[in-house]
Amino acid sequence: MPAVTLDWLADAGLTPPIHARLVELEAGLWDGSVDADLLRLVRARTAQLVGDEVAPGDEAIAETARSWTSAPELDDRTRVVMRWSEQFVIDPSGITDEDAAALRGVLDPRQCGTFTTAIAVFEALARTRVALISQEV
Repeated sequence: MPAVTLDWLADAGLTPPIHARLVELEAGLWDGSVDADLLRLVRARTAQLVGDEVAPGDEAIAETARSWTSAPELDDRTRVVMRWSEQFVIDPSGITDEDAAALRGVLDPRQCGTFTTAIAVFEALARTRVALISQEV
């Protein structure tokens, strides 16, 4: 149920087998094991942090993603996930044992794995988009 496609990667010259695997990996993140709204919020924040445009369909949550630390509508679970996401993108070596324990406190082990993989995928795709499209390489 992702709001965007990865066709731009093929257009940028990514080989078909690699493109197919990335499409498959990205699509697998939306299997329902992690809340789709939370994934969209994280995808939007990741794009903001790396200087990418927010994905089509994520515009409505862009301001919440930007101001998540002061958004009163967010619950504790969302705040823990957003803290983990932001630290992961900015400086993953700064993630502490307490951060990991907090994440495990709000997500089950499968969700932690899926969610952390999602952040890595969103970040990689956003950085690639910035490098290949924004700079018109």
